[in-house]
Amino acid sequence: MSPAWERFLDEFFRRPGERPDLRVLDALDPYEREHAIDLLIEAATRGDAGAIDGLAQLRAERAIGPLQSLMRGRDAALRVSAAAALWWLFQDPDALATLSHELSTRPLLRSAPHRVHAAAVLSRIDNDTARRALARAIHDAEYQVRYHAYEGLAGVIGRTRENWNYVNKPEIHHHVRARIDAKLRRAGLA
Repeated sequence: MSPAWERFLDEFFRRPGERPDLRVLDALDPYEREHAIDLLIEAATRGDAGAIDGLAQLRAERAIGPLQSLMRGRDAALRVSAAAALWWLFQDPDALATLSHELSTRPLLRSAPHRVHAAAVLSRIDNDTARRALARAIHDAEYQVRYHAYEGLAGVIGRTRENWNYVNKPEIHHHVRARIDAKLRRAGLA
């Protein structure tokens, strides 16, 4: 195989625990891409989030079925990764619904990094359903969720110093909440 194939193997299979550099996929020839898709589908079904990202990068339509299964699975982080991949592959409305649901669902006893990931993905989607989910998350207790909601809603609520201060310290700048909510209502998002 080519040096590009070796870089692909290094990034996705020989460095466990690290997020792969998706740019290595661009250097694969058509035969290698097909073989890479097979390996990535197998790795994704075993719970490898980097493989899911690789399938989205390759725009692998063959991966839609396995990704839909993962999106309905038990692992919240994999549900979010699979839903993000399905959204970027073909704007699957179920994927958008899954991302919105995961953003709004908080586990009681532990942190939920999958919620931050869902907020980050939703903040890049130009869709009212995504903006509605972010509008509910702008007042979230977790800073990173609020930050991504702010980024996704900046076109609606504005990038003012007042809004930024609220995102950083809502308990201190609580008086801004009503103004943000009013802007969201005027936009039909609250």
